[in-house]
Amino acid sequence: MSNMTQTAGSAVTPVTTDASVQLLDALTFPLFGKRLIEASAGTGKTYTIANLYLRLLVPTGQPGDLEQPLTVDQILVVTFTEAATAELKARIRGRIRVARKALMMGTTNDVFLKDWLAGMSADQESDAIEKLLYAEKQMDEAAVFTIHGFCQRMLSQNAFESRMLFQQTIETDEQAPLSMAVKDVWRSEFYPLDDSKAALIKPIWSSPDALQKDLSLLQNQPDAKLVSPNYDWETALAESQQAIEKVRATWREQAQDIIEALEQSGIKRTFWRKDPSKDIQAMTQWANSTRFELDKSLEKFDTSEHATRLSKNGELPAHPFFASVQALRESFPDAGRLKAVLLQQLWVKTQERMAQWKRSTQSLTFTDLLTSLDVALGQDEAGKLAERIRHLYPIALIDEFQDTDAVQYRIFSTVYQPADTTQNQLGLIMIGDPKQAIYAFRGADIYTYLAAKQRVDSVYSLATNYRSSAAMIQSVNALFTTHEAPFRVAGIPFVEVQDRGVAGQFSRHGTGQPALQFLYQQSDEPISSAQYRAAMAEACAAHLHRILLEGQSGEALIGERGVRPKDVALLVTNFSQANALKDALRQRGIPSVYLSDKGSVFETVEARELLIVLTAILSNAQESKMRSALATSLVEWSLEELDTLNHDDVVYEKWVQSFQYYLELWETQGLLPMLREFMTDVDLATHMLRQIGGERKLTDFLHLTEKLQQKSLELDSKEGVLRYLRLAIQNPNGDSDEQKIRLETDAELVRIVTIHKSKGLEYPIVYLPFALTPFQDRGKSALYHDDQQQLWISIDPDEEESERHKEELYAAEIRLAYVALTRSKEACFIGCMEVGKGATKSREAICDVHLSGVGALLCEGESLEAGGLVPTIGRLVGRHPDGKMSLVDLPSDVPELPRFKMLETRLSEPQARRFNGRIERDWWVGSYSSLVVEATEQNDESLPGLDEMTRLQDPLEEALEDSS
Repeated sequence: MSNMTQTAGSAVTPVTTDASVQLLDALTFPLFGKRLIEASAGTGKTYTIANLYLRLLVPTGQPGDLEQPLTVDQILVVTFTEAATAELKARIRGRIRVARKALMMGTTNDVFLKDWLAGMSADQESDAIEKLLYAEKQMDEAAVFTIHGFCQRMLSQNAFESRMLFQQTIETDEQAPLSMAVKDVWRSEFYPLDDSKAALIKPIWSSPDALQKDLSLLQNQPDAKLVSPNYDWETALAESQQAIEKVRATWREQAQDIIEALEQSGIKRTFWRKDPSKDIQAMTQWANSTRFELDKSLEKFDTSEHATRLSKNGELPAHPFFASVQALRESFPDAGRLKAVLLQQLWVKTQERMAQWKRSTQSLTFTDLLTSLDVALGQDEAGKLAERIRHLYPIALIDEFQDTDAVQYRIFSTVYQPADTTQNQLGLIMIGDPKQAIYAFRGADIYTYLAAKQRVDSVYSLATNYRSSAAMIQSVNALFTTHEAPFRVAGIPFVEVQDRGVAGQFSRHGTGQPALQFLYQQSDEPISSAQYRAAMAEACAAHLHRILLEGQSGEALIGERGVRPKDVALLVTNFSQANALKDALRQRGIPSVYLSDKGSVFETVEARELLIVLTAILSNAQESKMRSALATSLVEWSLEELDTLNHDDVVYEKWVQSFQYYLELWETQGLLPMLREFMTDVDLATHMLRQIGGERKLTDFLHLTEKLQQKSLELDSKEGVLRYLRLAIQNPNGDSDEQKIRLETDAELVRIVTIHKSKGLEYPIVYLPFALTPFQDRGKSALYHDDQQQLWISIDPDEEESERHKEELYAAEIRLAYVALTRSKEACFIGCMEVGKGATKSREAICDVHLSGVGALLCEGESLEAGGLVPTIGRLVGRHPDGKMSLVDLPSDVPELPRFKMLETRLSEPQARRFNGRIERDWWVGSYSSLVVEATEQNDESLPGLDEMTRLQDPLEEALEDSS
């Protein structure tokens, strides 16, 4: 990574676009053709989508409108999560209701609606009210889907065109079919191997799980290509077998001569380091064995190693054995290239096994939904399937488009290929922000977005941030304009967003606070990432502790109210960071909750201890197993209480009878009632909630009991339930929705959130305690894009492939920093220390701050010398002397503060509400004939929306609706 700062543009081919970016006006935006809207953080993306949706429902004759109105089931809106679809549908429904109310009242304060209404005639207004009323009632049928939901619907509704079955089961766990297929392939391919080949495979994949981990990478990237080296490993194996036998035979016959040649050579004595007899003994044992492997001691007998260890004017040892060892080590099959060759072959066989399983069970995974529709569209030469989808949905709005991949884009591009400016009833509108493309690990491909950007009719942008204070917006603008290409990818520029001039509301001791504050703690030399994590967790917890105490005393305010725990979010990137913060906050009495999608409930201590308890119950109170169960933290007995089982027969017999009763309950009433009885007997909930983090433990335990109860209804025996629990503990899957750890409380606590999960959210105050942690590439393989933006996976990457991979990781780290910095409304605190490597005898201290997302912005993409962080931050703050940014020195010795306690909120005495309404009693029982007579006599036409108009004319109801 030493040359990374010099190769910012070399690792990625520049992507250019001829489309000029225009500011978006939601009133005149063309709703047909292929359009791209780039919406920076906080610029009102969802609000804009809802306004465009209104125009699709009610065209007013503007130049950008459609010729004919659409209904809600004709407007396709696609996003990427179930939560996002629910939010979009609710926001659109609410927007329709507000627009209809504005039309009926004839006035509104909404800027867009005011201009929209101004362009309507009286007849159009009446027609619009009717259309919006119908749309609101029809919203349950609205075509707002996830990408997978859309693909599933298209495959099932167009089964003939897509050549799919009418009914297929969706397998939600992508790893389940892969696991079964991998185990089948493992048995068929590896069991028949001879000892030599097995010895080569074992260091690469020691078990089917290890192979599955590598194959998961290919499964998650369906459009990626695998780099396969031209390597004949079987020939290399045969040559190595001959060479190894030759070296072993030579050692057995001439060991003494070889040792003498070494002793008489000019090799330094330090070459052996310790006692040479250990290496000689190891060589003898290796030479007498039959295992196909290279012993570590061979290194001492390799000519290439000797050349670097000669003393002055010394001579190399004179014996052909040393050259033979060198040739053996160089010709031995290379593990990296062997893995790359085998992985491609094994992936083909695994796909065949998965396809067989899916056909036999009529199942599809979420990935299959995408690839199946993609294949169906590609094979449909007549274009009937694409035409059918266009007929169903003339207009498509693709939200979060920066998180698309090549397969997803190819689907929509194929369907809406004829979408151009000559067909103003057909449109593909893509909405996204390339600066927030942070889901590459889930398959999102920013280069697909950039390629799509080149192929649209026009590109638009939203220019004003409506989320944050003016100072916060200007501070982020200043940080991202420290150099010209902050995102390190051509095609992703940073354009400063405008603020609304809203002043910051965060103040302490009556003084407005800077929006962006760098919390710096001094260290003698650069420290490691682990030391940085520990130090900043304590420092930021102490800083937050003081602010919360000031909030309770009215000295730290947001507007006119004190700062509360729920106003604060601490953003992290992994569990270890979250755990460090949670512990530091817990020590100060500050309640917090960790929000993350990761982690399986079967990885918890409670899962393992529940297995012990259930095993004891199923053993019918066998003594050793019952004692183990009572020794778990679920029971929380002291040593003295446990010791009573040894000398108090009454206590012992009581628990024997209890465990036997649990088994009887399990048999007669079921697993969950039995566990509830056990919880009551040991007072589990009470003693768990007394512990630090007790809510978390109790939530996990109850989650486990619920899951096991569900499985007990599916499985035939109690032993099957225990087997399921044991296997789930051995192979937890945090990506499974059923296993994901649940939120333990929804109280008003400090939020600890992963940056990935915080995307789209906002918080008054944000801490980034570990923002300067250098990114690390822990994988051995490389994912990178070539000059044509094709994604490649290299299992055994060369230097260029590794450099491309690291450059893309580096760019992704900066995009992650953008997401983190744009979450705050009032203030953002960044924990700063010099992170790197301390000085040693052989090198000077190294500062790696520039390899973090925020650090790359502070350092302008260049590396820093040790001790240069504070002057760098100082120069940035000095360039903006308006008080929007500041550098705060944190003391290394944190002062003692009183423990934080949540203020108790006293509930007022409940008062029964009095009913002051009027109950209509002017009704009667009649016949159909009387209805006809009444209708004839009145000769009155019903007015559309009359009931709503009447309701809105009631001032009391209107006031209640506005207040809600």
